[in-house]
Amino acid sequence: MMMMPIRMSPIWCLLFFLFGCLQFKVNYAASDDTKQADPLTFSTNECFLTEPVYGHLFNFTNLQTDFAHWTRGEYGDTFEFNICGNLTRTCNGRTDVAACLKKADKKEYVLGTHHLLEYHNGKMYFTFSNGEKCPNSSDNYKLHVYLGCDYTLDKDQSRVTSYSSNACSFYITFETPLACLPEPENVKGNDCSVRDPKTGHMFNLMPLSDSNYRISDRQGNAFIINVCKPVLYSENAMCPAESSVCFQKPHANYKEKFFNYGTAQPRPTIENNNLVIRHTSPTPCNGATNYSSVLNFYCDKDVKNAHPVLMGFKDCVYTFTFATPLACQELPSCTVVAHDNEIIDMSPLRNSKFTLEQDNQSYVLSICSATGEPCMETDGACLQVNNQSTSLGKSNDHLRINQTGTPYLLYEDGAICQKTSDGGTRKWSTKIEFVCANRTEGSNSKDKNVGPKIIENSNCQLLIHYQTELACREQISCRAKVYVDHSEDGTGTDFIDLSPLISNTDNYEAEIDAALIAQHQQLTKSTKIFLNVCRPLVPKYALGCPGGSAACMAKIDKNTGKPEEEQSLGFPLASLVPINRTSAELRYLLGSPCPEDKNTLMSSKIEVTCQMRAGRYL
Repeated sequence: MMMMPIRMSPIWCLLFFLFGCLQFKVNYAASDDTKQADPLTFSTNECFLTEPVYGHLFNFTNLQTDFAHWTRGEYGDTFEFNICGNLTRTCNGRTDVAACLKKADKKEYVLGTHHLLEYHNGKMYFTFSNGEKCPNSSDNYKLHVYLGCDYTLDKDQSRVTSYSSNACSFYITFETPLACLPEPENVKGNDCSVRDPKTGHMFNLMPLSDSNYRISDRQGNAFIINVCKPVLYSENAMCPAESSVCFQKPHANYKEKFFNYGTAQPRPTIENNNLVIRHTSPTPCNGATNYSSVLNFYCDKDVKNAHPVLMGFKDCVYTFTFATPLACQELPSCTVVAHDNEIIDMSPLRNSKFTLEQDNQSYVLSICSATGEPCMETDGACLQVNNQSTSLGKSNDHLRINQTGTPYLLYEDGAICQKTSDGGTRKWSTKIEFVCANRTEGSNSKDKNVGPKIIENSNCQLLIHYQTELACREQISCRAKVYVDHSEDGTGTDFIDLSPLISNTDNYEAEIDAALIAQHQQLTKSTKIFLNVCRPLVPKYALGCPGGSAACMAKIDKNTGKPEEEQSLGFPLASLVPINRTSAELRYLLGSPCPEDKNTLMSSKIEVTCQMRAGRYL
């Protein structure tokens, strides 16, 4: 894909932009080494396996990367590994390495040159072997990478189990949806939230979905429960694909050990002032009725180990209670709990009122509060034309968060916008997405609230992007350390620093090569790709990609010149990764669904190479 230059100051890097949907088709036949006497324990040299309970194919081919998966360990160590392939860089001078340990003293050690995919009673992991000799020990280095099921990926996808300073074996947990059974359509992308109609408080139980909860039925059996999502497939938790409440008979045959006692539900409900999730199931109970389960959630601000408790069983219904601070109504207004339990707080913006002009029209909006005049009393946003006010949504202070971590407000139930084909009506709404204000490392800018901008006014919704540092959590690094044989300061290290390319005013635009258009059906001559470097896009009118996206693909209307059919090509969730001294890569992840495969999210890659005479390119 060719790049189109823009008028910006010269710099030494040239950017190449690639995007795509990861897809695979696999024909699998069990190899000889997977045919074991114990069906729950086997291994394979392939990058995929068929689990024995349901015959589901777990394929980890898409975990292979052009750059390393990496995670930080204790003592300043860095672990780099690839799956289904070797690293693209050398480790300790070798090119045949699949896993590498880089100590704080900059010494490198080979952890493995190949790996074996192993399965044990639901636990799946890669064992990296043939590592080099471990100092002060007769053992060789070895790395185990456990594959954990996670339907809602957190920012940190991998973590290292604690180890001693002289350890020779290391254990990393790598979370991925590829280690999960298929997710039911009704809970894909759900936010597991409900509003209390009396108080207006919004309950969000999604943070409870990061773990399974195991409790005894007091008769030697067990329940495995997940909240809002299906049970996470794992060791001794091989539950049916759609079950959120799973009953386990520990001593039964492995194909008759796990039962669906509660199909995953997308959201809780409010019943008699109580927060409840009701689960039905397809599992017969007494011939006339199926099993079902009820989870009742109660407020406990001080509980340290939130865990469900079995209360009883009657008429084929199991009842559980779950004490959690997420069931409390005391969460401050205009705040939200992120997936990693960090609180995102927009309350400093509360009561802020703005009047925005666009296309000779005036829009009035307020943050987490009603606007007051000239809007109607309960409006959070309105359109003002000739002293006439049109409601664009009722105000609320319920800050929400999407799956990529972007906080937003949604004002709904505005004035009637249009009639629908079934004779109903659609009402206006306003969505305010809070986007991290683009800033470079070391910036001393005191302007923390860049402010709101109108992005789109279409399909009965006003879309606002509000740039503010309050939306900035831990930003990805745009500076990467590389190790070289010789450096000017004698440390053996150098840096690739792309922070000067971070744009605060305009987005980069990529020109698409004609040959590439011919290869991809979703690309046309009217397609344009906009991107920023290491940061979200700069909000621009009519560019309606989800707030926080770092790359956006759109078709340009030939009459109006405005972007349409916008699709996110990913969010800036992974820091700059060096390839060598003169090249590096950026990956933007978790974009819009891929047109060819709705279960796969689009991603994009920026390849950066050194060119001393290059200017600043898009």
